[in-house]
Amino acid sequence: MNEHNIHQEHSEHKGSEHNPTPVPLPAHPVLYVDREFKFSFKKQTVVNELGEEVKRPPVTLTVPIPTFQGIVAAIDADPKVIQLVLDMAEESIKDQIRSLLTDEEHPVNRQEDLDLSKLTLSFIANLPKSERTGGGIAKDTWAEWEKDYIETMVAIRGDTDPKAAEKVGRAAKLFTGRLNQCRTDKPVLKYLREQLALWATKSKNVDDFGDVFQYLDGRATELLNKDSASLLANL
Repeated sequence: MNEHNIHQEHSEHKGSEHNPTPVPLPAHPVLYVDREFKFSFKKQTVVNELGEEVKRPPVTLTVPIPTFQGIVAAIDADPKVIQLVLDMAEESIKDQIRSLLTDEEHPVNRQEDLDLSKLTLSFIANLPKSERTGGGIAKDTWAEWEKDYIETMVAIRGDTDPKAAEKVGRAAKLFTGRLNQCRTDKPVLKYLREQLALWATKSKNVDDFGDVFQYLDGRATELLNKDSASLLANL
């Protein structure tokens, strides 16, 4: 049995003559679940078998991630885990503050602008995942992705569209603006999501920008579904 992914089991117990039905024993809690992560290295190089210096290839690892029961068990085993969990909660709040500081419509510029109700754990937990993770992408990473997106897409469209560089540049700005400028324009959102998928199939550096792609694809999908979900909730 995988010690990191304990499946629920039941042991049968012989019943009496008056109660022949076996009584299952309590199931073992699942403390960990396996998750696969892909790590890329934008600037790190290695020497290959031919003696050439090349970019270090991505590394994919399967890692045990604790469930809620796993976190409780870890706290019981070592009280220091409580501080780790508190530190992680603090980082989530700081990421949320960063997103409020860069809000397109109402950026926070002073203490009086800060809506503390948007910093509670409940509020953050109920945000779409893309909104929770987008604030954690570094400014330099966004700039590098924008450059790669423009170069990749211009190379694809440049032969048939003389204004490709101008159009691709505008699309890139919409992306790096977290799609806020077109958040209610579904035809534009659908087109941009298609262009993003095309970039992902053509870029030589797609592995370096997995976090950006996941954020933008998730953000576009959530915005496309937002009105429909709201309408359905009110029916």
